[in-house]
Amino acid sequence: MGLPIGIDINGLSTEHQQRIRVIGLDAWMDEQSRPVPQPINKPRRTWRNCVQCGKPFLAKRADARLCSPKCRVRAVRYPQERPACNT
Repeated sequence: MGLPIGIDINGLSTEHQQRIRVIGLDAWMDEQSRPVPQPINKPRRTWRNCVQCGKPFLAKRADARLCSPKCRVRAVRYPQERPACNT
């Protein structure tokens, strides 16, 4: 693929020059104009109290309510009760 007359790519890095020669100037310009994906900002872990046993725990998710799988099972089996958790 040839370059349009009057276009000089010598000022670009060698990797960009090679890419232009492989895919063409228009396709390379389209690649360069795409927005750069921004990193996802994860919320920080926060301390919460388990709704089943009341024990404080470090929540990995913003919507975490239970401290352990044991409390999750108890919350499903005994929705009204709040038995003590030994985890």
